[in-house]
Amino acid sequence: MASTLPSIVAITMLCIGCSTSSEVGSFDRGQDAGPETMTPLDLAPSTAHLALGGEATCAIDSGGGVSCWGSNVAGQLGVGDINLNGSSQPLAVPGLKSGVRAVFGGPVSQCAVLEDGHATCWGDSIFGSFNHLPGTHYPTPSPFEAPGLGSVASMRLGIYFHCALLTDGSVKCYGINSAGQLGNGTLSDSYIPTGVVDLPPSRALAANGFFACAAAAQGAVKCWGNNEHGQLGDGSTLDHATPVDVQGLTPGATAVCSGREHACALLNGSVWCWGGNGWGQVGIGAGADVLTPAPVPALPVIEEIACGLTHTCARSGDGAVYCWGAPDSGSASSPAVVVPADAVEIGAGGRHSCALLSNGWLRCWGSNDYGQLGPFGGNGQPL
Repeated sequence: MASTLPSIVAITMLCIGCSTSSEVGSFDRGQDAGPETMTPLDLAPSTAHLALGGEATCAIDSGGGVSCWGSNVAGQLGVGDINLNGSSQPLAVPGLKSGVRAVFGGPVSQCAVLEDGHATCWGDSIFGSFNHLPGTHYPTPSPFEAPGLGSVASMRLGIYFHCALLTDGSVKCYGINSAGQLGNGTLSDSYIPTGVVDLPPSRALAANGFFACAAAAQGAVKCWGNNEHGQLGDGSTLDHATPVDVQGLTPGATAVCSGREHACALLNGSVWCWGGNGWGQVGIGAGADVLTPAPVPALPVIEEIACGLTHTCARSGDGAVYCWGAPDSGSASSPAVVVPADAVEIGAGGRHSCALLSNGWLRCWGSNDYGQLGPFGGNGQPL
């Protein structure tokens, strides 16, 4: 690799031994405590090193900074230059040269959480969701601190809205609210983060499209927002502006992920998915929408899940990566092995996916029409 590229996948050595699943923390009921007194304890902040957006990819480099590649039409690369159409080579984000703990990608924006718990975001902005200016919609090509969140454990990004899981287990969302995706019981947009109502302390969070989900401390999964394809998992296609229970899942979910119109949960090493299934993204073959969770067959014990726009990937304990969904994402309509072993972290974007390997290499696959695979397609290479 050319010496001008930033050294990113050296982070793998930092990540071995830490959790790379979507689980954010653990919760303890305490001695003789009932479920109603459950309180969040030891909520471990996410250490996600890969952020796959709709048409761009970002990663944390060995110095704790962020580099991005792919499309820049909305400023997703964070380099401060909106006239740059994109880059197939990693570019360092000038405002994030160190101190970054985790990165997160969404359909039109990216975010980073710093070591001190503050969050900063860049990309396409609407209703002041980045810059405090309601009624605006424009590219934001440089990182801008997300206001009013407090101490952030992790973030998830939908279309023109963001949600943050805070270190106390609560969830706040901000942005557009056309289908109730902010979870505050209204349909009013808000560029100030508002708390998701009737949501117990949570350990994992997912957002994409126009809906969001959370795995509560007790292991129950709840979703809110748009439900046109049954992506809320409650057996209906009715939108909900407050969280509803995903039906048919036993308690114990440790991770959730969501695509544009589907969602999945990790439960005791098995993967359950629901919602839109036109491309087979639910994992049971392409077909009609699935309104309540269905188990994904023929998988080994899974440790991590990642949802893209219309595909899903899962990582097993030995580092094998399985993907299913739309063929333009490099997937099949049923689970198939994409990476045979040694992955320590996975990410899924709009129509592409990446795996961070234990030897410090990054391997990406799927669509590359905006350079979102960078120089890491095929067999991959060190970042």
